[in-house]
Amino acid sequence: MGGAFLFGTKEDIYDGEVKEIISSLLKDNIAVINAEYTFINDSDSKGVITSLEDGTAVINFISDNAQKLNIPNDKFILAGVSAGAGIAQWNGFRETSNRQVKGVFASIAQSSYDLYQWEQLFPDFSLDELRITSDDLQDLFVDFYNGEPTKEKSEILDYRSQMDVNDPPLYVFNPVYEDKVIDAENNIDFNVLFHSYKHADFLRKKAVEVGLEYSGAYQETPIEFIKRNLKR
Repeated sequence: MGGAFLFGTKEDIYDGEVKEIISSLLKDNIAVINAEYTFINDSDSKGVITSLEDGTAVINFISDNAQKLNIPNDKFILAGVSAGAGIAQWNGFRETSNRQVKGVFASIAQSSYDLYQWEQLFPDFSLDELRITSDDLQDLFVDFYNGEPTKEKSEILDYRSQMDVNDPPLYVFNPVYEDKVIDAENNIDFNVLFHSYKHADFLRKKAVEVGLEYSGAYQETPIEFIKRNLKR
């Protein structure tokens, strides 16, 4: 699910843009498991890393209980929308959590959770300068990193840098084609900041660089990608 790591429930996805994908998979007897995560403003959160590790816990739970659930324990497609896409990518590109993963489907995705990497995408985006003028951005930043980010924390959260040729294939769909983070009223357009096509392009560039299989709407539908990779 999405929700900027701040809101939403797992039920939301059944009324969202992937509803048709889920229906098609279920008709083909492909199990769909939907889980929630800790919000970054929850009292027990240590920042976005807690949300990402919740995704790891779900993978481990499914793997450990695959026999009881009557599903294969080595044919997972990690999928998500926005924040959920980040959880899918972070776990899909880490050797400690991607052994059973056959593919990663990321819709309206971000390209990294080292937020300073985003300055490479948007010429009008300076994270530290905008934190001074935008209380919303500053509050999000503090909750996201649980304080100021260290070099070690930034490296752990930069899942783009962890992509390599041995990772599962990646499918990204980012339909937001605007590229101006600061709108005409001099406010931050968070939809552009979080979901711009530039994130998808940044991921594609890294995939090409390391030789990772990469797909998108120009090549096949999400359903085709998921079913194709489950057969691998």
